[in-house]
Amino acid sequence: MEALTEAHLSYVEGPQYGTLTMVGKGGHERTVPVVDPGARAVLGDPERLRAMGSVGYRGHLIRWSKGVRHLGITSKLATPHAVRHTYAVEAYRKSGGNLHLVQELLGHGDPKTTARYLHINLGEAAAALSS
Repeated sequence: MEALTEAHLSYVEGPQYGTLTMVGKGGHERTVPVVDPGARAVLGDPERLRAMGSVGYRGHLIRWSKGVRHLGITSKLATPHAVRHTYAVEAYRKSGGNLHLVQELLGHGDPKTTARYLHINLGEAAAALSS
């Protein structure tokens, strides 16, 4: 896994939302809008962003696990992957079911991957929308 260094992580604050850009799995660049005020405050702090960018991918997972244990959370749903799923489902719901938008946000090359990620059967969705 590539390390997330400062060169691989950037944040730009806009008037209505921030934009987090990172180089992720497979060297692919991902850009995500950040609307939560708390997240915008954290990412907008250059020291915090620099600290986040200097930790490798495995380091982020280790810190996440330690933080979850420290909080006494034992749920298997308290993982980065589960949070990514939750983000995807929430983005899908808030976008009115815009699969293409969620596909772009997650960086998936194929909408079928995104549909599997969201646990959506495309055939059933198409049938429901056409009735």
